[in-house]
Amino acid sequence: MRLLIENIPSAIGEEELSELFAPACELLSVSFQTSSPARGRGRKAVVEVATEAEAKRLLLGFDGYVLESRQLNVQRLGEGEEAGLIGGPGPAWTPPLQSPKPGKTRSPARRPHRPERSPGR
Repeated sequence: MRLLIENIPSAIGEEELSELFAPACELLSVSFQTSSPARGRGRKAVVEVATEAEAKRLLLGFDGYVLESRQLNVQRLGEGEEAGLIGGPGPAWTPPLQSPKPGKTRSPARRPHRPERSPGR
């Protein structure tokens, strides 16, 4: 069973992650994201555990856990989902948004001027 762990502090390595999760489960493998993390965001890792029960304990015990002032996000991975998360474009990749073409933008219509009310009304 594979799980995605997000927002991992950069100082945490595979050994520290295994020690942290030891009460809940034994990690069979850990794969950290290969590209450098965005500024101010933690890293991602895909971890593999042996049983469904261990995955459930890890999910319930560590989703939202605060580690070095970062809140961990733990979620299950389905078959084939790992390709887009670790190492390059895959099913999780989305194309960039296209910018609007010049000259095609319209400003909102102007509202007509409302005359002043007469005094005493």
